[in-house]
Amino acid sequence: MKLPKLEAHIHSIGFVSGIVFGVSAAPEIPMPETWMPWVLKGTKQQKPLAASDVNKLADGLVSQLQWQLRIIKDEQRFLPEACIWSESEAERITLQQWLQGVLFAHSQLEEVWFNAWQKADLNEAESRLTRCLKCFSVLADTELAMSGLDDKKQKALTENLPILAKQLEPLLKDYVNLAGELAASLPGQFEMYNEIPKPFQS
Repeated sequence: MKLPKLEAHIHSIGFVSGIVFGVSAAPEIPMPETWMPWVLKGTKQQKPLAASDVNKLADGLVSQLQWQLRIIKDEQRFLPEACIWSESEAERITLQQWLQGVLFAHSQLEEVWFNAWQKADLNEAESRLTRCLKCFSVLADTELAMSGLDDKKQKALTENLPILAKQLEPLLKDYVNLAGELAASLPGQFEMYNEIPKPFQS
């Protein structure tokens, strides 16, 4: 679903899609009024959205969430096709934006993860989550990951980036699986999103 009139008000489609993935993969999915504001840029100079645009945005976000939940439920490929690793920063920008959206959603939902964590007893859960988030963080902002490293470590990380990128899909699957394991003692999360429309398009 394209939302051209709202592009000035929301983050990039890649970032928004990443947020939706992070929301849909959480142990407990928050209510729409909690996470939908995260997609807005929040620039004070902008005029408030008209009610019709708010409704259009909300419908689009729910559609995206429903589609993402089906992908997760069916255990299909989690990484969007447009998200590819490349040595060229321009060619990997969508991947970076998507991962940044995932990490942003996770940071906003840390309490949700913690609450589920308190109710579950999973061996190696912490190391699994740390491994996932570390990979997401490095690929989301390689320059930041390089900062503070000496030349030798920067070279080693640069050489290992393609290998790390190949691990991304399995780690996304483990991230989703871990959330599912943590959610085992919580109420079902899929019931409120039954119909599956088409997703956002970039």
